[in-house]
Amino acid sequence: MRAACWLNVLLLASVVLVGQHAVVSATELEGFDDLDDEPILQPPIATDASPEELAERIAAVSDPVAAAAGETPAVGVDGAAAAAAAVESEKTATGGAQKSKASYSAFRKVSSWRDVQRELIFAAIIWLYALNVYLGRQANSRIALAWANAFCQEGRVLDRNFSQLGIENDPNAPVMERVSNSEFKLYATGRRFCSHLNATLSLRKRQDLLSMAMYQVNPRPDALDVEVAMSEGAMPPMVLFVGLSKFAKEWLSEEGSDLAAFTHTIDVARDRLHRWPSDRLVVLAEHSSLLYDVMTEPMMEQVFSQQAFESVRKYFRYLLFTTEDSASKLPRTLRFSFALPHVTKMEDLDTLMAAVCAFIDIVGCYAAQFTPDQRKRAAAKRAEVEAVRLKSAATSEEAVDRAWALRQKKEQEKLEMLKKMTPQQKQKFEEKQRAKMMRKAFKTKKG
Repeated sequence: MRAACWLNVLLLASVVLVGQHAVVSATELEGFDDLDDEPILQPPIATDASPEELAERIAAVSDPVAAAAGETPAVGVDGAAAAAAAVESEKTATGGAQKSKASYSAFRKVSSWRDVQRELIFAAIIWLYALNVYLGRQANSRIALAWANAFCQEGRVLDRNFSQLGIENDPNAPVMERVSNSEFKLYATGRRFCSHLNATLSLRKRQDLLSMAMYQVNPRPDALDVEVAMSEGAMPPMVLFVGLSKFAKEWLSEEGSDLAAFTHTIDVARDRLHRWPSDRLVVLAEHSSLLYDVMTEPMMEQVFSQQAFESVRKYFRYLLFTTEDSASKLPRTLRFSFALPHVTKMEDLDTLMAAVCAFIDIVGCYAAQFTPDQRKRAAAKRAEVEAVRLKSAATSEEAVDRAWALRQKKEQEKLEMLKKMTPQQKQKFEEKQRAKMMRKAFKTKKG
C-alpha cells in the first residue's frame, strides 16, 4: 500500500514536470522564427577596402558603360563619404547578425536539452507504471498465497473438511486459480450435505494506479466471498439473512431479490438468544424459527455472542441462506462474505471459516428436522409470492396491450379524419402536427 502511494506521488510529480517543460514561452521564440530560412551574413562589399576604392567600385556599379570603356570614373568627396558610411553600416550589421546567430545557437542547445528531458520524464512514467503493475500483482499474489497457506494446508480448516481442494485432484497442482490480477478462486468438494464450495478472493486492483487513487477517496477492503452449493434434500425451503445493515440494504434493493419477496425484519427475542449482538446485526427471515433453529449453542458461543462477535466484527459482513435465488444457477446456496485481514494476520479468520463448515452441517441436519407444519407454511409462502409475481406480470402485460390498442385506435381515427378533409384542410392539419412535434422535441431537449 505504501509503495503504491509513493508511486502515485512520483507519477503526479512527473506529469507536472512534463507540463512545465512542454510549455515554451512565446518571448523565448521571438526573433528566431526566420533564422533557419534566411542567411544571416550577406556582406555585399568587402569591408577591408579603403574609402577611395569603395567609392570607385560604387561608381563602377552605377556607370557600367564607362567602366567597360576603361575610363576611370570620377569620384567626389560625397562619394567617398558615402562609401565610408557604407563600411561603418556594414560592420554594425555584421556584428548584430553574429550576435543573433550566437543567441539562436544557444537557444537551440536549450531546446534540444528540453526535448531530452521530456523524453526522459515520459520514459520514467512508463517505467513507474510498469513497476506498479508488477508490484501490485505480486502484492495480491502474496495475499492469496497467505490465505491458502492459512486454510488449505494439511491439517487446516478446509483440508480437514473437504477431500479435494482445487479443480484437479492432484497434490502437485495449484490449489488457487488466478482469474485476474485481483481475483482468485478456490474450488473444494468431497463433503457431506454439499456438492462443492467456491471461495473467491476479490482483492483491490493494486496493479492499477487509477483504481488505487480512487480507493483513497472511496476505500474498498479486500473481500472473501464463500458460496456453498448444498446437495438435494440437504436444505429445507428457507431464506435467511444475517449481516450488517448496509449489505441488507444492497440485497433488498436488487431487482427480483428473494429477500424482498420472502423475508421481513426479525426482532431477536432476548429470552431465546439473550447474548445476541442485536445492535450490530440485521436479521431478515421468512419466520423467526429459522434463526433460532440454526443458531445453535456452540455457534452462539464461538461466533455470535456479544463477547465472541467483538473479535470477528471487523471481518464479518453477512451470511445468506436461500433456496429461492432466481438469479443464481444454484438452487440451494449458503453464502458468506468476509473482509480479509492483513496478509500477516490471516489466522484471524479461523473462527469464521470454521463457522462456514459448521453451518453446512447445521443446515443439513436441520433439513431432517423440518416439521410438516414448517413445510406447509413454506409452501404457502411460495405460492403467495408466485401469485403476486404472476399478477404483476399479467398487469404489466395488460397495460402494454391497452396502450397498444389505444394507439391503434387513435391512428385509425386520424386516417378516417384525413379522408374527409379537403386538400387545404389537410395541409393546415399537417402544419399544426409539425409545429406540435417541434414544440414537444424542444421541451424534451430543454428538459
